[in-house]
Amino acid sequence: MGTVALGLDRIGARFAMPRGDLVAVLERAREAAAGTGTLTEAQVTAALARQLAHSVARDRPLAGPLAGRAVELARAIDDPITLASCLLAQHDSIWTPGTAADRVGIAREIALLAERAGDQERQAQGLLLTSTAELELGSPAFQATMTEYAYVTEQLRQPRHQYLLQTRRAALALLHGDIDGGDRLSIDAARLGEEVGDSDAGNVRMSQLLEVVRARGDPAALRDTARMAVEWWVGVPAHAHAVAAGFLARAGDEDGARRELDVVLSLADWRAERSYLWSVFVGELVEAAVAVADHPLCERLLDDLMPVADGCAVNGALVCFMGAHAHRVGRLYAALGQTDSARDWLGRALATHLTLGARAWEAETRAALAAIGCS
Repeated sequence: MGTVALGLDRIGARFAMPRGDLVAVLERAREAAAGTGTLTEAQVTAALARQLAHSVARDRPLAGPLAGRAVELARAIDDPITLASCLLAQHDSIWTPGTAADRVGIAREIALLAERAGDQERQAQGLLLTSTAELELGSPAFQATMTEYAYVTEQLRQPRHQYLLQTRRAALALLHGDIDGGDRLSIDAARLGEEVGDSDAGNVRMSQLLEVVRARGDPAALRDTARMAVEWWVGVPAHAHAVAAGFLARAGDEDGARRELDVVLSLADWRAERSYLWSVFVGELVEAAVAVADHPLCERLLDDLMPVADGCAVNGALVCFMGAHAHRVGRLYAALGQTDSARDWLGRALATHLTLGARAWEAETRAALAAIGCS
């Protein structure tokens, strides 16, 4: 039962979609292995935790205790690869903005355990997660870790890993302001992802498309992308309509942005979305709230952002960089008429973007500063 369940787990599923059948198989296998203290119990428990962590919002709180139990089992068994798998579950169960400092330590241990065991696939995964957390912290060290990730991944010589590497090269191109080059890399990667049967290839392409369309600023493309977001992210409607609201605001359609905002705010669980999509979600809500001058919402979003204001928005495992949170904080302060605070936070965002070489976001922050009379 454990072998079958783990095989199904490796096939994977699209992020933020219900996966009840797969969870049920893993739960049955976990119950069958419960109390055995075996590798199978640890591995199945970790797999179940990860599936719950990547499912819909109502399932995610179940992941943490299971991941903790998996790590406890793995440390008692003293098998490095099993421990690395269980640490991955622990990493994913806490994966939300504001946890990057904790996740860096977990991800580095995963990479180190895998390197010692000669498991390059797991080592690459640990390096990618380390780089992601470093970027969330605004540290330029992420680039050195990404170089190591690329080296290890290329040694695998496997189409699926070439796909993963291509998507991250697209992300880096977009981060550094090469929007056309990043778009081409992303399109090519999406084709390769479909060929190798990666279950999340469409999600990755959609996420990178957001940054491409945002940077280009074409109103028609912004409106089209707003529609596509609602159609694509059916498992997380709050996220989908938040993206639509932000993109319609950028297109100058304030009425449309208001309608999409109202959809988000009418959802009972709109504040429960705290996955690694949250940075994108809150960023687009900010864009729309500022455009329609919804000051109560601006104040609420400011409260939500302040605990992570010193970090950066990163979509998934370095799928796409989407600016320093300080940029949104500054824009919210500007919308609320607090110019001094806006200037301070936008200055912090600009410094972060310059440090990271994030040229497209550097330009956006400079435009926000200019809008409040600062050069």
